Amino acid sequence: FGYIRDEQFWYIRVEQFWYIRIEQFWYIRVEQFWYIWVEQFWYILVEQFGYIRVEQFWYILVEQFWYIRAEQFGYIRVEQFWYILVEQFWYIRAEQFGYIRVEQFWYIRVEQFWYILVEQFWYIQAEQFGYIRVEQFWYILVEQFWYIRAEQFGYIRVEQFWYIRVEQFWYIRDEQFWYIRIEQFWYILVEQFGYIRVEQFGYISGLNSLCISWLNSLGISWLNSLGISWLNRLGISRMNRLGISGLN
Repeated sequence: FGYIRDEQFWYIRVEQFWYIRIEQFWYIRVEQFWYIWVEQFWYILVEQFGYIRVEQFWYILVEQFWYIRAEQFGYIRVEQFWYILVEQFWYIRAEQFGYIRVEQFWYIRVEQFWYILVEQFWYIQAEQFGYIRVEQFWYILVEQFWYIRAEQFGYIRVEQFWYIRVEQFWYIRDEQFWYIRIEQFWYILVEQFGYIRVEQFGYISGLNSLCISWLNSLGISWLNSLGISWLNRLGISRMNRLGISGLN
């Protein structure tokens, strides 16, 4: 044993271990480990590892990585990744990627995109764009416009207009009016009165005998069979409550 008393300091040598008492502090050297006790806190230094105990927090340095444990909080630094546990939530940060787990939700940041998984649905937010995946449907917000893509169908809502793309056809709903785009031609349905053919030359009134039967041959009559009638069940009718109706 080697005891060394230097004024208020105690240095104690026990075999290959050094115990150092400085006032109310204890410094203990065991092999390559340093244990430091300050008041009720323990600080542990292990060569390239730094373990620090401060109150309820643990700071652990392993090589160039920091692991921090604080009661119900777990902050873990591994290479370029951050794993953060706050209560029952996990937040993960990896370089330009941010993966966030909150309860049953997953938030993923990839470059400028946010991917949000809620239950079995994916919601994607990209800067000013909002891409929302619900079942087989895509809801896309570009600036103040909503674009909705459902399997092979493209539904677009701009102000009070509905633009519906079914295969190569465009259907536009404006209040009581239906605008139908087939190839380079526009057909307008005004309530129950008829279809109007609009080319680049003017307006041609299409009476029932002229073009309604012909439009049916183009597949207009089976529009409901393509799922247009159950559009409200996709939550489209609730979009006005999201402020969509007041868009430019």
